[in-house]
Amino acid sequence: MPQVNSQKSSGSVGKYSTNICFLAAHLALICIAVCCHCATGSNIVVRSLPSLKNGKGIVLTEEVPQVPMTTREVTITTGTTLSLQWDAIPSDVGYVLFQAHSQAFPVIMSYDVKLTPENHINSTNSGLVVLLAPSTVSASVYVYNPHDSDVNVLLVTASYAWPNPIVGGCNMEFDVEIAPYLRVAFNNLKITVDYQRSLEGHRRDTPAAPTCDQSVASLEYTVYQYFMKEKDRSEEEYFRAVQSMLSVQSVEKNAMQIGPMQLGPITRVQFTSNPGQGVVYSVVVRNAYNTSLVSSYVPAVTYGCNLLEDGGTCQIPILPFGWVLSFISAITGLFLCFFGHRYFKFEMFIFGFLGSSLLGYVLISTFFQSDYSIHVILTIVFGFLGGTLWLAFWWFAGIPVLSLLVVGFVFGFQLACVVFYTPFGELTVFQNDFNYWMTLTCITLLPMLLFICCIHKLSIVSCAVVGSYGAVLLLDRLLGSSLIFIVYNVIKRATVTEFNLLNVGTPFQMNDIVLSFVWSLLSAFGITFQVIRESKRPPFPPSPYIVWRISSEGTNVGAFVNPVGYEERQPLLSDRSQQNYNSTSVANGQTPYNAQIPSRP
Repeated sequence: MPQVNSQKSSGSVGKYSTNICFLAAHLALICIAVCCHCATGSNIVVRSLPSLKNGKGIVLTEEVPQVPMTTREVTITTGTTLSLQWDAIPSDVGYVLFQAHSQAFPVIMSYDVKLTPENHINSTNSGLVVLLAPSTVSASVYVYNPHDSDVNVLLVTASYAWPNPIVGGCNMEFDVEIAPYLRVAFNNLKITVDYQRSLEGHRRDTPAAPTCDQSVASLEYTVYQYFMKEKDRSEEEYFRAVQSMLSVQSVEKNAMQIGPMQLGPITRVQFTSNPGQGVVYSVVVRNAYNTSLVSSYVPAVTYGCNLLEDGGTCQIPILPFGWVLSFISAITGLFLCFFGHRYFKFEMFIFGFLGSSLLGYVLISTFFQSDYSIHVILTIVFGFLGGTLWLAFWWFAGIPVLSLLVVGFVFGFQLACVVFYTPFGELTVFQNDFNYWMTLTCITLLPMLLFICCIHKLSIVSCAVVGSYGAVLLLDRLLGSSLIFIVYNVIKRATVTEFNLLNVGTPFQMNDIVLSFVWSLLSAFGITFQVIRESKRPPFPPSPYIVWRISSEGTNVGAFVNPVGYEERQPLLSDRSQQNYNSTSVANGQTPYNAQIPSRP
């Protein structure tokens, strides 16, 4: 996470120590520099210069090749300052943008070897702009490693022609005068990205440069978001992701554009946080009157957590209780997917449990502040109570249409969550809570309206889709994908204050595609299996209470309690009518057709 911190300097002239170990370190560093020179063709010189740490260390001066953008991965040893210098700059270049990116340990980038609060930035994604005077042919900055260990750094140098906007040229809040970088802050719920306005580009010899007030009307800003590979927090993936977001062309090609926010500061964008998932943010500024004049800010990377803590795992630990719930959810979901409608009382309890748990979680989160484990336990208790009550309702009422209201509600809610998980849910109109919840309610009620003529099909489809999703959630937890956010984002919208101001972006990568395919396949198999299995059975079983009541009255309820073997065209009272007929015939002295007349003795 980029962080800007001021540090005092006690810079003084460093001298080579006579210590043999220190000389050996110098020689090793020279060898590394020569190897880098041979690999890239740049001129690297090692010399003794004032250091940024107590007058000790050395400064590497690197002459950057004359190309629009260069990148190089280097290792900066502890206490070492690297000087980036670009010579023989063409006259059409208006400014040079230097960048330094490190994954976990922030490095200091400054205009001078002597640090002041206004001339440096301490960040994992540093960047400084060097404006060029009419006679200037070179530009340089310094990168310093203040840590006790070596740091791998990606160095980037980009040049922009004079008509292009000067990124961060109208800085009002950040420490340095021109701030081309992004400032990122995060917690478990949201990520906040701040940037400063840019200034219109101008020639080096322009006597009166454009003002910031003029630039406000002429420059447009677009924020981009790029997700790194899920569960991949390696340094290689970090550098690869940063390099894919350096130029304007690469940003527009690889990243997802974020729509404008109507509420909040224009220079601030907020996103939902998914701790452990690496995200790269960048801002592109474009001249509204000449769209070919465009520049890109320094990209910023965050994992929604601190990589220096917990051994760099950057994951919320899953308690054993959470794993138990996941396995129970998977087993219950598979059974519901293939046998839910057949065991109708089980279906009633599970869907009553799910609907009550959802409602209970929202109410507890809204009105009570409790520990997470207590929160989960109360939600489960609420779910058991609701499931039992809904099963009791079916047990005594036995009305399928009314009993399937909760089933249709849960299935419709699942469908609405899927719809809002797509880019459709990112439309600006849904920042308004009324628009959001009214649309979600309409989608939730849609399945019950579509299946009103065949409610037994609603039962089968709901069991298959909801049950297969519960089974897939276990794989989602094992693989670290994002399908759980299909429902979780909607729940957070209902429980987190000002969640409507956040851009709800979640990755959809290979793991998510595979799990979505598995979910669809399980749903299709479950629907097909249950439709075939229930084709020769009554649509719904009888209510246990009604069966008991009829049985207690001495009425024959065989067709209700044991429907197997009965056909729809078979008369329900065939046995009884035959028996009554025979009884009547015998009473009148007539012999039934199938009776044998005994012979007289």
